[in-house]
Amino acid sequence: MPTHTKTIGTTGRDYSTLQAWEDDLDDGTNAANNTTGYVAGEDAVGEVYADSTFTGSLVLTGGDVVGLNSVTLTVPVAERHDGTAGTGAKMTAGINIQESGTDEFVVEWIEIDLGGSGGPAITTNSSAFTKVPSIRNMLIHDQSGGSSFVGFTQSGARDCQVLNSIFYDNTRNTSLVVYGLALDSDRPDGGCFNNTVYNVANAGSGDAYGISINTDSVNARARNNISMGTTSSTGTPKDFNFGGSTNLTSSNNLSGDDTADDGGGSGHQISKTVADQFVSTTGGSEDLHLKAGSEAIGNGVDLATTPSGVEIDINGRDRDAEGDTWDIGAHQTFSASAFQAAWGANATTIAGVASGQ
Repeated sequence: MPTHTKTIGTTGRDYSTLQAWEDDLDDGTNAANNTTGYVAGEDAVGEVYADSTFTGSLVLTGGDVVGLNSVTLTVPVAERHDGTAGTGAKMTAGINIQESGTDEFVVEWIEIDLGGSGGPAITTNSSAFTKVPSIRNMLIHDQSGGSSFVGFTQSGARDCQVLNSIFYDNTRNTSLVVYGLALDSDRPDGGCFNNTVYNVANAGSGDAYGISINTDSVNARARNNISMGTTSSTGTPKDFNFGGSTNLTSSNNLSGDDTADDGGGSGHQISKTVADQFVSTTGGSEDLHLKAGSEAIGNGVDLATTPSGVEIDINGRDRDAEGDTWDIGAHQTFSASAFQAAWGANATTIAGVASGQ
């Protein structure tokens, strides 16, 4: 399929806002800043640059009128975050994916800093998608305020696929449930793989769930995820909540409580200590890369290259191509000796474990 790429930013780019780029996806000819237009079967790509912070939200609906094959919102390699806040292309409001057609959506490599706002970071709320939207290599954090049940990522009546992303600090005060990831996971290719979720907290009477899959479908999947630091003042906190599913494919998840294995499967790590897993959980200086000695290291399941992109970690390391023993979570470590061999005198490490960059 031919690829139709446009740049988004404030310094000599094709578009200055994310929404302006999206608004042209269904224009076949002579669209603003898009004189060639889109044609059926193309893969539309929007490349986001870290020229400045994007403050507007994005409603992603386009591409079906023209008949695009796929729509991808991505970040060029040199503009990507490194798994910590403030290091790459960033927006401060959420993305709502509403498409009901046949084109495939991918959103990747963007930091969403909600800055204490109450809305979700990623919502998929149409029940008519032909293909499941893919959310991958995202850094999403600091959601709070309001009294709703909203999570960082919420699939509503429609599924999505969440891969290799880091989520932290969803803190609310509500009688409803506070979520980190809330997924239906009832369609082929849906589910969550190699994600890291930390500090989902409810200061009210409601429950708090780090990762929640709310279906009994045979398509439900949760593999190689970390969920820790989930708390509730008077409600029930669960790092993982599987909604009573008996058809879930679950394996190699890690929790701070004893819920990682509630969905069955094998290879889980339960009742682990937060301080043993991450480089830093200090407020404002969070670094959820794995530290030396973490029980997540080497205890993942090898997912090869399915679903698409699952092998690429939060720092862009290809676990499959490098022949790594898979870790649990968004960050893939590898030995300092291997890193030294590859990079020589320029080798660096994070807390004694090569960072993957």
